[in-house]
Amino acid sequence: MKAHDVVIVGYGGLAKEIAQYISDINRDAKVWDLLGFCAEQGALIGREIGEYKIVMCDDDLSYNSDSLAVILGVGFPNVIAKTALRFAGNSSLSFPNIIHPHSYRSSHIRMERGNIVCPGTIMSVDVEIGSNNVFNWNCTIGHDAKIGSFNVFNPSCNISGSTKIGSRILIGTGAQILQGLSICDDVIIGAGAVVTKDITEPGTYVGMPARKLK
Repeated sequence: MKAHDVVIVGYGGLAKEIAQYISDINRDAKVWDLLGFCAEQGALIGREIGEYKIVMCDDDLSYNSDSLAVILGVGFPNVIAKTALRFAGNSSLSFPNIIHPHSYRSSHIRMERGNIVCPGTIMSVDVEIGSNNVFNWNCTIGHDAKIGSFNVFNPSCNISGSTKIGSRILIGTGAQILQGLSICDDVIIGAGAVVTKDITEPGTYVGMPARKLK
C-alpha cells in the first residue's frame, strides 16, 4: 500500500513530537510519507527542524490542489480552532487521526478527525470524541466520556467516567475531572487542579477544589 503524503502545520515542540510519532507508526509498515512542516510565513521555507524542513507556508496549504493529509501541530485550543477553520474549505486536504501505537483505546470509541493521541494515553469504553483534540502523554479518559473539539489535554490529566467536556478547553498537567461532571466551552483548568463540580462559565480555574480566578 502506498504511503500517504502528510504535512505538519507548525514547527514547535508539539510538531516535532508528532514527527516522531509518525516515525513510530511507520516502524512496522510505512503508512505516512512526512513531507515536512508548514509555517505561517513563507520566509521560513527551507529552515531545518530536526530531520525535516519547513516545506510550505499557510497560503500554500490553503490553495493546495493535491491530495494531502494535514496534522495540526499546535498546542493552544483557540489557535487549533482558528487554523482548522482556515483549511476546512479545501477539499483536497484530509485530517487523519494520529494514534501512537503505545496508547490504549477500547474498541468502543467514536472519534472524528484530526485528533492526536500520544504515548501512554488510555481511553476506556463508549467514549465519544470530536475533532482536532490533543491527548498528551499518559492521559486517562474514562468510560462514557463525551469530548468536543479543539481541546488540549496536557500530560497525566485524568478525565473520569461519564464526563462531558466542551470545546476549546485547555486542561493542565496532572489536573483531574471527577466523575459525571460537565465543563462548558472556552475554559482553562490549571495544572494539578481538581474539578469537583460542573463548570458552567468560561474562564480559568485553579486549585483543589478548582475555583475560578477573578
